[in-house]
Amino acid sequence: MIRTSLLLFLLFAGVLPSPLAAQDFPALFSVSGVAPDDSLNIRAAPDPAAPIIGTLPFDASGVEVVSVTDGWAKINSGEGTGHVALSYLMRDDGAAWFTLQQPLFCFGTEPFWSLELDAANGLITRKSPEVPAPLIDRIGDTWPGKPWSPAAAIALPDGLAVLRPADCSDGMSDMTYGIALDVFLNGPDGRRLSGCCTLALR
Repeated sequence: MIRTSLLLFLLFAGVLPSPLAAQDFPALFSVSGVAPDDSLNIRAAPDPAAPIIGTLPFDASGVEVVSVTDGWAKINSGEGTGHVALSYLMRDDGAAWFTLQQPLFCFGTEPFWSLELDAANGLITRKSPEVPAPLIDRIGDTWPGKPWSPAAAIALPDGLAVLRPADCSDGMSDMTYGIALDVFLNGPDGRRLSGCCTLALR
């Protein structure tokens, strides 16, 4: 009876960690619980019998987990995706991506372009064929997402960037990202760019 009462107290007091939900991804994790002389296997599928396609060092950090299925974390490895056991990963400190408090690196093709969004410091860095040198601008208004509605938006000097959770491909590899981006630019042609975003450092 005492143990049950204590468990209920901890639960309602918010001491027990809540399970990760779909809207918590993508997020950055660190390898945990792996011996210094060992490494964490990356498998081709979420199955302990699947072929090993790579490894993560015992002290790896900044590992972007795109999604989780049955205790397996999907990550990007090489030119494609792989899976590692979630039990050997610990979520890094930091707010959810849709709060716009973490830097995001976004990119697309046809033509190749990239945006580095640093909403916390109010900066955006752009590169494209039309802008050979990095162009740094100030970000305007921001509309952070919420756990129940994780889409977010950022006002650019010449348009609007809308971010939403979705399986996203760069069109050049078998990698999968967890954030899709649409950029709507001002101008007579109403130009629109579509691409993917990642929390991983570039």
